[in-house]
Amino acid sequence: NIGENKPFDIVSHSMGGIVSRIYIDRFSTGRSVQRIIYLGTPFLGSMNTFGTIQEGWGWAKNQLAGGRDVVWRVALSFPAMLELLPRDKGCCYLRKASGDRQDLEVFKPDTWRTFGWLPDAYTNDSARYQTFSESLRAAGELTPLLESPAPSRVQELMFAGDVHATLRK
Repeated sequence: NIGENKPFDIVSHSMGGIVSRIYIDRFSTGRSVQRIIYLGTPFLGSMNTFGTIQEGWGWAKNQLAGGRDVVWRVALSFPAMLELLPRDKGCCYLRKASGDRQDLEVFKPDTWRTFGWLPDAYTNDSARYQTFSESLRAAGELTPLLESPAPSRVQELMFAGDVHATLRK
């Protein structure tokens, strides 16, 4: 019965920060979680997710896994993969030949069908497509939670890094 009456802290890395944030908001009762430390948590998603879904992990690894289509189909079956799609405002768009920008709604299943982002196994199988659609919508519904701070009773500490050195004290 961890966390029922004993306060504890959470240290999370990457996707674990998203899982921890959902836990704090939806499943943590009382005042059990005092502090959460996020290490490189992609609250706004990751553009790399599109690359992994469409291209897999590179030729050799894709072949070992059964081919790019297998990687594509399997990656789309994981709700967590869809939860990592980019969600920041204005993140995803196409540039038309006219130069105009067309914003894309990545959490709408019709967008995926329209642009051919789904393997045949998803477009020809209504049950598989339905499961994908529900997972995609649920992933999109996380946006307000991930854009807002944790409840005031929880102290949040965020560390992030990329090509720039992470500041530290």
